[in-house]
Amino acid sequence: MLLGLAVVELWCEKDAEGFYHINIKSIPTDSFLIDCFSQDKNALDASRFHKKQHIALCEVKSIIPDKEIYLTQDDIADQRAFIIETWAKEYDEQTRTLSWNRYLWNPNGGIYKTEIMPFKDNLHPFVISKYQIDEQNNFYGIFRDIKPLQDYINFAENKMANMLGTQKALFEIDAVDDIDEFVENIAKDNAIVAVRSGSLSEKKIEFIQHHADLQALSMKSEQKRNMARVLSGLNDEALAQATNRQSGVAIAQRRDAGLLGLQYFIQSSDAMDRLIYQRVLSFMQHYFNKKQVFAIAEKRRAVRYFSINDSAENTLKIGSFDLVYNTQLKMQGREERFAHWSEILKTIANIRPDIVSELLPLMLKDTDSQIVEDIEEVLENANTTQNENASAQNKMLEQETQMQLAKLQAQIEKLQSESQKLQAQSSIINQMSKQASLEAQEPQDKDAQKMKFYKNNISKVDLR
Repeated sequence: MLLGLAVVELWCEKDAEGFYHINIKSIPTDSFLIDCFSQDKNALDASRFHKKQHIALCEVKSIIPDKEIYLTQDDIADQRAFIIETWAKEYDEQTRTLSWNRYLWNPNGGIYKTEIMPFKDNLHPFVISKYQIDEQNNFYGIFRDIKPLQDYINFAENKMANMLGTQKALFEIDAVDDIDEFVENIAKDNAIVAVRSGSLSEKKIEFIQHHADLQALSMKSEQKRNMARVLSGLNDEALAQATNRQSGVAIAQRRDAGLLGLQYFIQSSDAMDRLIYQRVLSFMQHYFNKKQVFAIAEKRRAVRYFSINDSAENTLKIGSFDLVYNTQLKMQGREERFAHWSEILKTIANIRPDIVSELLPLMLKDTDSQIVEDIEEVLENANTTQNENASAQNKMLEQETQMQLAKLQAQIEKLQSESQKLQAQSSIINQMSKQASLEAQEPQDKDAQKMKFYKNNISKVDLR
């Protein structure tokens, strides 16, 4: 694309199991011809394309079997042939529609193979993008406007180098004895030349320097360099050549301003990518016709599966969507974003230090770091190790707790047995004390009965 033209070829290949695979490869622009009447930057209005290949005979036989091939190189080491692949949009009399047909041929060998509408979507396999088109319908790249300036800069540099290595000398004829000898010796780097007396003091010999011309050429060359930067849309910050001392914000703004000069190139690349994946989706819709199961892996949600071609209704169909994607340049450099994240992490570390490790992968993703997956793996391994250590410690604590509970249970049982023993002893003592009290009360009861008997007897005698 930088040189003016980019060509990509998409092809469907069938494997041994019957599954189709979509291959994408870049085609050299010097071996590809586009319809001369095409004026679209993506060659959407072209009606023919030609691709020239210089390949080995064994590869030709795999494409064109049972045909006599005209060889351009036939020796013991290798056999090669030129094959021209032509795609032409032609009118089909039977279907009364336009179809893209494929022809393999050679000017000396004739047409080897003809394929009528090789693809089911009736399209050619090429995606083309041109950077710019001039008034003569010729494509050109980003360096075309800079080339005259670069030629002048190269000419000025060569001229200054020649002027530094050359010098002019003017002398009067009577200033030297032998003119030829003087001219031959004065041109040497290390020269000792004799002249007549008084020639130097009377300034009969004069050497002309090119300092003024060198300064003028240097200034003009620098002007052309600055003009080339303006035309290319780049500045010193974008080219990483800035030596001035500025703040980080000013440097980022100047670098982004330089990258905006490539906006047209980025838009052309986006348009080409969009055409490529439109063609990929078209191939998928027509050639992915076997039953398959696909997995959609989402880190934060789940892993989902879906199948296609398991019924007549469950086939791939490309619909329409309301989503529109636009490519925008990042208005903040990587260093500025990293510094911004550093300040955020410092602030959060004082408030919630427990979530700093979870924010680290987000910071690396935002700063376009290449080690995000490695950092996530290290953090995951560290969390796994920490969880394993915590579980081991929990098991040890549980064992210690169980041992303490067992000791306490044994002590409780011991105390219970001692209390039961004391209760038994106390009950025995109570029984003995009760028995002793009963035994002490029996004599008193006998004496009381005797006294009662005597009283009764005395009362009876008195009555008589």
